[in-house]
Amino acid sequence: MVSKKKVCEPANSQHYKASDAKGLGADAKIIIALLNQQPLKRLELCEKANINESTFSRYKRLLLNQSILKESNQGFSLWFYNESPSLWDIMYSALQKAGGHLTIVKLERLLKERRGYMASPDETYLEPVSIEGIFILRGASKLEQALRTSLPNDFSFYGVNTSGGYLVTTESIKRGDRFEWNHKIFEVDISYQFFDVETLSFTLAFPKRPT
Repeated sequence: MVSKKKVCEPANSQHYKASDAKGLGADAKIIIALLNQQPLKRLELCEKANINESTFSRYKRLLLNQSILKESNQGFSLWFYNESPSLWDIMYSALQKAGGHLTIVKLERLLKERRGYMASPDETYLEPVSIEGIFILRGASKLEQALRTSLPNDFSFYGVNTSGGYLVTTESIKRGDRFEWNHKIFEVDISYQFFDVETLSFTLAFPKRPT
């Protein structure tokens, strides 16, 4: 008696086509709808995900328990969504509207933080690294105005030397660090860090005029 071996079906068989036609699961549809737009209210989310409310109710608890989904007064969103814009988001948006754009500068950090105002002869710099930021030249009135109005109200420019312009970046920068922009070397005279609670949002650095 000849034994019959099980024959694998080709990928284009009716069995595979029927399987493909089932489409995505409801959980994937919910995630994709929120990737396109968030937050969304319950009815709007069901409509955009093309699922009914009873199906959403079944999957909602699972996605919330897995911390994939968040629920707030604004509706439903994914785990990474920030319900309120960060200080950097506010600053970046204002500078963009005023014509600012991100640029890459080569930053050299001091190995040890400068204790006094003046540089000492034994200061050592680390290897240059590329960082992104928005550099504003002194006299760029629209950008300066956008910068000033987007900073927290308690910040004052009083007594700060702005002759070298401004560098706004999400990186941490301190006095004595230096960066290259437009083939010129700028040394940071003073810097201020702004935090969203305990997380650094952005640094505002005031460089000296390049020599």
